[in-house]
Amino acid sequence: LGFSVLVYGLGSKKALLEDFRVSHLSQEIHLVINGFFPSITLKSILNALTREVLEHQGTFRTPSDQIHFIAQTLKDSPDLHVYLLIYNIDGPMLRGEKTQSALGQLASLPNLHLVASIDHINAPLVWDQFKHSQFNWLWWECVTFQHYTEETSYENSLLVQQTGALVLSSLTHVLRSLTPNAR
Repeated sequence: LGFSVLVYGLGSKKALLEDFRVSHLSQEIHLVINGFFPSITLKSILNALTREVLEHQGTFRTPSDQIHFIAQTLKDSPDLHVYLLIYNIDGPMLRGEKTQSALGQLASLPNLHLVASIDHINAPLVWDQFKHSQFNWLWWECVTFQHYTEETSYENSLLVQQTGALVLSSLTHVLRSLTPNAR
């Protein structure tokens, strides 16, 4: 009916969405995105859609060109329906303005269907009214009380530790550049 589905509530919803994927989308074209993965990027999502789903081997200059290609391809093939499942659409790497805007543009396509989970308590604040209208969320409370085992497995990874060190290094550099009174 043109809605994107967003499941929220206490507990991991990965198993719930995986059951949905296996039982209802096994015969459909679908792409699963782990939003909690520390190296997921908008580029990797768009590349997966264009290369693996739409089987396009060319390159694009900008993400906007790639989104336009996806939109045009789906418009030209109205019988082609693509399901995009995003575990933790509020993951650290997906929270950015550009990424959420691009995902909203994809969600607004008539034959691209988005099913996502959200876990951060303040995550709905990521979207303004315009993005809310693009996503057209249908909110479902799905309290599972399951552990966030896979979602938190990357917290102590080398990549996350390096990122933390980079932030600390940046803060130290800024503090050293301040006068004693400003510190």
